[in-house]
Amino acid sequence: MTSTPKARLDGLCERAARRSMTVKPAPEGWALASPFRTVCIGTLANITDWLTAAEQRDHEPLPLSAAGERADG
Repeated sequence: MTSTPKARLDGLCERAARRSMTVKPAPEGWALASPFRTVCIGTLANITDWLTAAEQRDHEPLPLSAAGERADG
């Protein structure tokens, strides 16, 4: 069962809104943007892939850096 383009776009907008982002038309296709920056520009498939990757990382613990670790080395 394939969804209509409108239903697909609505689903992506809903997923983006959970991350305080929007999906909007761009000259190169579509843009996924936060209030501060554009994070992805491309096709709706690109937007889907970006959101999926971000959602998968939500379930992973954040990496811890060692105390006293230098940023440059």
